[in-house]
Amino acid sequence: MSGSVHAIAAARLAAGGSRYTRSRQALVELLGSAGCPLTAEEIVARCGRHRGSVYRNLGVLAGSGVVQAIAGYAEFTRYELDEALIGHHHHLACTTCGALTDFALPPDLESQLENAVAAIAKRDRFGASGHRLDVVGLCRDCRTP
Repeated sequence: MSGSVHAIAAARLAAGGSRYTRSRQALVELLGSAGCPLTAEEIVARCGRHRGSVYRNLGVLAGSGVVQAIAGYAEFTRYELDEALIGHHHHLACTTCGALTDFALPPDLESQLENAVAAIAKRDRFGASGHRLDVVGLCRDCRTP
């Protein structure tokens, strides 16, 4: 993981009056290397830290804009690093198990999507600041009988 990710995380935490502790650095590392958004329980299992500590630190990281809490499907909230740290992307969302898988659109298609979002926002006098696309369905594991 690049030093700029940690620098952005540290700056965002400092702006909110929080420190970038080793525990928070470990969570940023874990989320940065996960390859997909994780539930809090998946994070606890992977990092081996106390559940309460993980939840507290996720709350601080989310409140500082380092981590995004994504309201998922199948009643699971998942966490990932903010797009400023990992880049713009979208998700494949399983409605059965709640899994979210990251994917990026080809640049020309992303541009078309941005133009469509801007047109919709303009039509409705909405001040759009970005977009997220979730493709909803069944993941490979849930489709397999």
